[in-house]
Amino acid sequence: MSSPLEYLDRHIHQHHYPTSLLRLVFLDLVLSKLWKNVQLFPVENLNTSIILAHEPDTPPDQYLVILPISQEDTLSMKRISDMFKALDGANIRQIQGDGLKKITLAIVSPDSTIVYYHISRGLVPPKS
Repeated sequence: MSSPLEYLDRHIHQHHYPTSLLRLVFLDLVLSKLWKNVQLFPVENLNTSIILAHEPDTPPDQYLVILPISQEDTLSMKRISDMFKALDGANIRQIQGDGLKKITLAIVSPDSTIVYYHISRGLVPPKS
C-alpha cells in the first residue's frame, strides 16, 4: 500500500492537468484534517481532477465531490451549472447513488488558505 503522497504523485504523473490547487487541497484533507478515504478522479471536461472524500463521522456511503478552484476564479450560475453537467458526464453518479446533488468547492487563496463551500443542485430547504 502506497503512502498518500505517493498516490498523489502517481495520479499527477498519469494525468497532465494543472496540479497546484489539487495538491494543496489533497494535502490539507489527508495531512491536516487526517481524512482516511480520499481518492482522486480525473474529469476531462473540466481539465482537472476532483477529490472524492469521505468525511469522518458521516455515513460510510456518503462521499464529498470536491473541486479545487482558485479564489481568483470567477463563478456564475452558468459556470456552476456547467460544473454539475461536466461531473454528471464523468460518471460520478455511481459514487453518489441516485445522482450528484452537491459539490464542494475547495477555494484556495493566494496565501494557500482553503475554504470549503458546499453548493447544492436546485433548491434545497433550510435545515431545521
